[in-house]
Amino acid sequence: MFLPNIALIFVVAIVLPGCLADSYAKPFNCTGQTINDDVREIALYYHNSLRTRINQDQVEDKNKTKLPKAENMYKMIYSCALEEEAAKLVDGCADTYNKSQAHGINFKYFGPGSNPTQLASPLSQILHTWSEQIVTKDWLPNNKYNNDKDLFEFSNMINAKTTAVGCSEAMCGTKASAACVFNEPDVANDQVLYVTGTPCTKDDECKTYTPSTCEVNASLCVKADATPAPPSSSGTTTSGSVATTPSSSTPTTSGSVATTPSSSTPTTSGSVATNSPSGGTTAQPTSSTTPAPSSTTTTPVTTTNAHKDPSINRICPTNSGVNDKIRNKTLEMHNWRRFVPLCTVLIILVGIACAAV
Repeated sequence: MFLPNIALIFVVAIVLPGCLADSYAKPFNCTGQTINDDVREIALYYHNSLRTRINQDQVEDKNKTKLPKAENMYKMIYSCALEEEAAKLVDGCADTYNKSQAHGINFKYFGPGSNPTQLASPLSQILHTWSEQIVTKDWLPNNKYNNDKDLFEFSNMINAKTTAVGCSEAMCGTKASAACVFNEPDVANDQVLYVTGTPCTKDDECKTYTPSTCEVNASLCVKADATPAPPSSSGTTTSGSVATTPSSSTPTTSGSVATTPSSSTPTTSGSVATNSPSGGTTAQPTSSTTPAPSSTTTTPVTTTNAHKDPSINRICPTNSGVNDKIRNKTLEMHNWRRFVPLCTVLIILVGIACAAV
């Protein structure tokens, strides 16, 4: 009787923690219910990925001319307070919104007749569209915004003065809305979006905010931590910058995600959350990755690849809308959910065994 009990305790100690742990949780510590941490990470990923790609000569206009690199371009952080503002904008799948003098706003409404993928995951779909607006346009002379409405959202995303973002989405069956709110106002006519220059390679080259560090792999500056202010109970945001570190995951070429908000994310898992002065919290994903419960199935690489960066689109090379990072995460999450029932059975058996003892 004694040995079986020891064996049972061993099984519980080794297996049960894995069943109870949610390896996909990334504690941004936001209280909003409109989106989860998976979607938050996707939103932050798109913004920082775009900034990194510009500084690594990976973004081109319609003439295949690479956008000039930027000096003092900073990684963005995620703000829960700004997410709350975005949630108000999309509430009830609103089809319009009121502009704000304090905050820049990217907004999209998908009405009846929209693509089912857009209705299922409006935020990730429109983030991909916004980040690709430049491919049909000429780049702006001297990096100055010229009131081109077809480049408005793209310009908000790369505005060097902006350092924080919060997003939300709402799905209402035949319609959906998505919005991202920034800690700086909308870009204005003739505003310089960023200063052309050499991306940082060392900390003292990051001068917009001091102290700052340089994340060389991302080609972006990172604001140093500051003592956070207590969270605002009202959730009201301010136009000041949010002093905390951005996501530490190295961005890659973006892709759309055709899933519900709880399904797919970039593969980085785990984060450190800090309160922002504006009442939100931000997350800094760690560099560790979550192994998939089962191996992914890939198809042979063909000679034709629809993605501008074939190295991240080997699984389904003819589809440029999603990259391999997001495909693998989607498969990983499906396999994980299949493992959960086994954990439930184990918990029940442990309870029965303990009661018998």
